[in-house]
Amino acid sequence: MRDEERVAREVVEQLRALGIEAVARGEGVHWRVAVGDPATRSLVAHCFWYERATPALAMGMNPGNQRSSLRAPVEPYEGLELAVDLVDDRVTSANGRTRNVDAFLVAARQWIGGAKLEDVIAVAPFVDARKRASRALAAHLDRELDDRVTWHLGPEPMYELWIYGRTARACRVMDGTTSFFVGQVQVAFATAITDLRAAVAAWLTENAPLTSLADLGADLERHAEVLESDPARWHWLHVRDRIADPDDVLAPLAPLISRLADSPVASRFYTYSSLMLLCFSASSHFPWVGRYPVVGSTRDGTFHIGGERTADLAEAVSLIEAALSASPITPFFGSAADYELPAVVAAFARANSRDVPTLIRRQQWTDVGVVRGTRRAMFSGTQVTCIDGDKRSMHDCTTLDAAVSIAISFLSA
Repeated sequence: MRDEERVAREVVEQLRALGIEAVARGEGVHWRVAVGDPATRSLVAHCFWYERATPALAMGMNPGNQRSSLRAPVEPYEGLELAVDLVDDRVTSANGRTRNVDAFLVAARQWIGGAKLEDVIAVAPFVDARKRASRALAAHLDRELDDRVTWHLGPEPMYELWIYGRTARACRVMDGTTSFFVGQVQVAFATAITDLRAAVAAWLTENAPLTSLADLGADLERHAEVLESDPARWHWLHVRDRIADPDDVLAPLAPLISRLADSPVASRFYTYSSLMLLCFSASSHFPWVGRYPVVGSTRDGTFHIGGERTADLAEAVSLIEAALSASPITPFFGSAADYELPAVVAAFARANSRDVPTLIRRQQWTDVGVVRGTRRAMFSGTQVTCIDGDKRSMHDCTTLDAAVSIAISFLSA
């Protein structure tokens, strides 16, 4: 029996000992404990079991593509964790995570017994703990910084607080740590800042240089000081760092990449890795922009550049430079949303709409969209997603004008 199943069944037995009917459901590593009636009041605990060390586990995007490495140290932990959802009339009212079964039992007894949410929190403070802490911090910063910043909370389970200025800069505050961003890039990180308000104000409202963050207790990412003045050079400095690491997936292409880093053509563009391949983009970050040959190599020293093959290093560089020189897109710092925004704005103008699309920021990502009341129309290429609360519909269109027409009808309904 896996630990996740064992935990679920043990929790069920403890609930039943308190007179609370519960059931364990699941398979493999996915086990949960269900309590109550979803049509009235219910509670679900998702059961996790952590090993102290999980070697060779890789999740998310390749860190080499992120070009940011500073983060809080991970404390080794072995044992259970319960991710708890408190549901009222099929709507999740609150959630939280705890490694203490007794705390969960208290919350379950109170919630199923009909207690108000604030009363449950009073005896089981793990419930909505991160959300409440982030909202309290946001309210404090609101009072201090007025309308010079905007903010929102990231999703469960972290509920990180994201704060935006009027430029591409942002801050993320999570579990006592603070990250400072330019676009998608974390440029500085701090595990403890004495005066968070001063640091946020300096970065977001005063356009302070990175050195001021160091003075306030933040550590700067490698090459961060180059980013705002010369993003392409910043990028290629990181690429050189990557190929200096013999374990990086791009290390076999090091001789070619070194030449490309010195190329006046190639060094204007941005790169990322996909599996063992080198890919090019006109944008510095995902979603990537432009279509360019993908570059790989084989053990015999042959370079594969799109459909071309050559063992000659100079010829490989020439083939890549020729493909990049033909690009209709000027390389830029940003992502597909920055590139697509002017076209969407123009399409709304052609439709004589009073709406003006903007970049909508959520965490480090940006999207092109229009917000009217509770409704949002979000664009990606010729696709539009219409969102109203929890309801959304996605429309793939043949032209951007057709997508805009759907968006206008939706927003006006």
